[in-house]
Amino acid sequence: MSDLLTFYDFRVLIPIGIAASVAYLGIYIWKYLIVWPIKTFLSLRFVILFFKAIVNPFKIKQYPPPYKPNKKRNSNKKTKANGTNEVQGKIVKRSQVDQYIFNQSTLNATANSIFSPEFQYCEELTRDALFEKYPDHAKKRELCSICIENLHSKDLLLLLPCDHVYHRDCLHDFKRTLQTTNSNQVVMVRCPTCQLNLVRLYQYYIDHGLDFKEVKFDNKG
Repeated sequence: MSDLLTFYDFRVLIPIGIAASVAYLGIYIWKYLIVWPIKTFLSLRFVILFFKAIVNPFKIKQYPPPYKPNKKRNSNKKTKANGTNEVQGKIVKRSQVDQYIFNQSTLNATANSIFSPEFQYCEELTRDALFEKYPDHAKKRELCSICIENLHSKDLLLLLPCDHVYHRDCLHDFKRTLQTTNSNQVVMVRCPTCQLNLVRLYQYYIDHGLDFKEVKFDNKG
C-alpha cells in the first residue's frame, strides 16, 4: 500500500515540480532579463553621453548665431565689469570672467549642450599652421599635456583662448572622460594646464554680446 502511495505521490509531484520550475524561470527572465535592463537603461545617463559622443563638438559652425555688432551704437560704449571699465571690442581679462556673477541655470544649460559651445572659440589648425601663424609656439617645443606626446607636422590641434594647445582628439576624449566619471554632475570643462573654465568664458562673451573674433582674451589680466 505504501508503495502505491509513493508511486502516486511521485506522479503528482513531477508535474507540480515542473510547473514550479517553469514559473520560477519565467519570473527570473522577466525580472533580470527584461525589467532590470530596462530600468538600468533608463536610469543611466549613458544614453545622453552616447548622443554627445556622436556629435563632433569641433565642427558646429551655427551655434550660437554669428554676432553682428552695431558699430554705431557701440562706438563709444563702455562695458562695466567687476569694478573696471573696459572699452567694448578691446579685451576681456580673466579676472573679469572669474569675478562675474553668472546665471547658474543658464551656465548649466550651456555646459550640458550637445554642441559643446565651449570649444567653438578654440582655433583648429595643424601644427605647421600653428607655427606659421603663431611663431612663439614654434619656439616653445610644446607637448600635448594630455597625452604627453610631441606635436607632429600634420596633427590636428586646438588652440584655446588661454593660448594653450592640445591635440584635438585628446581634448575631445578629455571632455568625454570628465562626463563619464562625473555623470551625476554638471561638467565645466577647464583647460588642463591653467584651469581656465571654458564654459564660463564662453558664457561671459555671450552675456555681454561680444564677438570672439574681435574681442581678445587676456589670460593673465
